[in-house]
Amino acid sequence: YTGFRNLRLLAKLMGGISDDDVRYAIERTGLDPDDKRVYRKYSLGMKQKIYMMAAFLSGAKNLILDEPFNGLDPESTAVLKRLLTEYRDRGSMILFSIHNLDLVSNFCDRIIFLDKNRKISMTDNAKNFEELEKLFFEKCVE
Repeated sequence: YTGFRNLRLLAKLMGGISDDDVRYAIERTGLDPDDKRVYRKYSLGMKQKIYMMAAFLSGAKNLILDEPFNGLDPESTAVLKRLLTEYRDRGSMILFSIHNLDLVSNFCDRIIFLDKNRKISMTDNAKNFEELEKLFFEKCVE
C-alpha cells in the first residue's frame, strides 16, 4: 500500500475522517499524497511522517510518541515541531522520548529524565541547552 492508502485505511477504522482530511495531513508534512510508491519503499523520514500523521489523525487528546524526530532532516524537523506545537496549543499533552537534548532545550515545556536505573527526575525547561545538559549529567550519568 501507498502512504495515502495506509492512512486512509486507518481513517476508515477510526471513522469520521475523510479522504480529503488524509490528503491534507500528508501534504502538511511535505509528502505527496499521490506518490505511487509502496510504503515499504519510503525512506525512514517519509515513514516517520506517515506515523506522525496517523497519530494526529487519531484525534487522541494526548499523544505518547517514541523518537518522533528520528530520521527527519532539518526542514522536516521544523515542520514536525510546528505541528506538535499546534497540537499542544489545542490543549493536548504530548509525551515523547528523545535522545537529542538540543531539540528539547528550545521546544519542550517540561522535561522528564529517566536514568539507567529507571529513576525519574522532572523539571521545567529553562530553554537553555547548557543548563539542560548539566542537569542531564547530574541526574542520569554515573
